[in-house]
Amino acid sequence: MCLAIPQDLNEWGDFDVAAPLALLWTAKYLYPKQFADINMLTEEKTFYSRFYGEQLSTADLKEILYGIGGSKVNFGA
Repeated sequence: MCLAIPQDLNEWGDFDVAAPLALLWTAKYLYPKQFADINMLTEEKTFYSRFYGEQLSTADLKEILYGIGGSKVNFGA
């Protein structure tokens, strides 16, 4: 399965300030039962508000999370 890494100005996998979001996203994907209570849209909204002072719309958050032009990662063939 090939999956797009979420991306804002940088890909979340670039170990920048968004690294905590990348870890949550990865954990939620790999262990959906254990992380079922995590809402990535809520986590994103809080993160971008707290660290960037930005109030992003749901459409913006979904574009980052579900991506347009994000890098592809192959989690197994």
